[in-house]
Amino acid sequence: MFIFKSNQKRCNPYASYTDANGTRYTRMPAELYEEIADPVPPEDYSDETYYSTEQDDAPYVIYTKKSEEQIASLRWTKIKVIRDNLTFNGGCQLGDKWFHSDTHSKVQQLALVMAGANLPEGIQWKTMDGSFITMTPELATAIYQAQMTQEQAIFHTCEIKKLDDSPVNEGWPETYSAD
Repeated sequence: MFIFKSNQKRCNPYASYTDANGTRYTRMPAELYEEIADPVPPEDYSDETYYSTEQDDAPYVIYTKKSEEQIASLRWTKIKVIRDNLTFNGGCQLGDKWFHSDTHSKVQQLALVMAGANLPEGIQWKTMDGSFITMTPELATAIYQAQMTQEQAIFHTCEIKKLDDSPVNEGWPETYSAD
């Protein structure tokens, strides 16, 4: 950060400058300013918990703690984003296979359950690892039940996180990973 020596206000030494005599410089003369260290933020500083406001006068940057309501609202928003991502992209496991959990896949899976015994034989269903599995009425029902169980586990974790201070990204149900 740079400040004028004359009045201790912030300045941009790379900007053009015109002195009191009308002399124009493409860059501010070095003897007019000095570099100072940036203000040190509070020890517990993060963009989630503080606002930082820059100004021309000392202390140049002001750190203002957000209200508990603002911090809680931001946390809740992050939790909901994770919840929704896991619900619609995390998949659901049945045995050693993972099945897609996006809305379109869930509608197709529900249609398989509704077809029941009328489900055509030999339908090959693609799993999240790219392999195929032969669909049966029993498998369709089991996938549907696994989807409900996974969604309930995600919802339950979300509600717990809403009430506690645990890390937002930790403790969620397992989801599909291609690794």
